[in-house]
Amino acid sequence: MLRLICTTFCCLTVASSPAFTQVADSAQAIGVQAVQVLGPHLVLIPKTPVPKTGQPLPITGGWSVANQPPAQCASVPAGSGPCVRLAYSVPEAEVSCEWTVLLNAKATDLTFLDEKR
Repeated sequence: MLRLICTTFCCLTVASSPAFTQVADSAQAIGVQAVQVLGPHLVLIPKTPVPKTGQPLPITGGWSVANQPPAQCASVPAGSGPCVRLAYSVPEAEVSCEWTVLLNAKATDLTFLDEKR
């Protein structure tokens, strides 16, 4: 099922993810894979205004990946794929969206464990 992001006001540019947090290479690589897998599950709504500003959300937002696995990952069975928390934020619009996702073993699909808008 497709998800409307941040209650329909986050625009995403999945192809260009310039602002990943500086973490270990393997965690960063998992984050990049997770963003690429997350993209098809999201709906791009480019002209919906941000409630606070009334303006469309700039596409200058950045992606980040948590340095430590979130609590939701503790219940993931051994042998599952990577579990990560991803965030997309646009500080100047005071918008941030977070997803905790479990990638499958091949990192080609994911399961949403938590979503914060």
